[in-house]
Amino acid sequence: MKLRSLILVLLPAAMLTACEKYDFSDAGQTESDEAWQRPTDTGQGTSTAPYTVEDILWYDHEGEDECWVIGYVVGATYRTMENIELTNETSYTRNILLASDTIGLTPWDVLPVELSTTALQKQFSLPYRPEGFHQCVMLQGRPLTYFNTNGLREIRTGHWLFGFNIRSIHPTPQEWTEVVISSPER
Repeated sequence: MKLRSLILVLLPAAMLTACEKYDFSDAGQTESDEAWQRPTDTGQGTSTAPYTVEDILWYDHEGEDECWVIGYVVGATYRTMENIELTNETSYTRNILLASDTIGLTPWDVLPVELSTTALQKQFSLPYRPEGFHQCVMLQGRPLTYFNTNGLREIRTGHWLFGFNIRSIHPTPQEWTEVVISSPER
């Protein structure tokens, strides 16, 4: 009887998964997709150690070649950073905003990312992918000025990391230097 109940539960789930539409086209795919791995570090701009939102916002990377950036999709904006919408209800498809956290955001905490092609918009914009709201994504592009601030443009490819927590990336522990401070005896 338990087996029958299990089958009745799993069968609809399998049917729903089987009906999901998958895009196997080569659009947006690169050779690096074949050996895709989740990041293990940050701060280098590579697929295994991507830059964080803070790395791009706080440091001048303009003029660098393509790099990987990791962050949470938290909204979109229209024409300026003054019009940001930190919601998945946005209708703007030309960009997304990335943050390193999803709580207490201001316009200075978010990185604008240009989605210049229809393929990128369908893959990463919130009107097409509302389930991506507050989810982690890694994008490969060029750090350039966008909306008069540091941003990411010329996106080449990217990967959704649904359920991934950026804080779970544990860089190699650094060695500690022990310093002893003592007060003079009186």
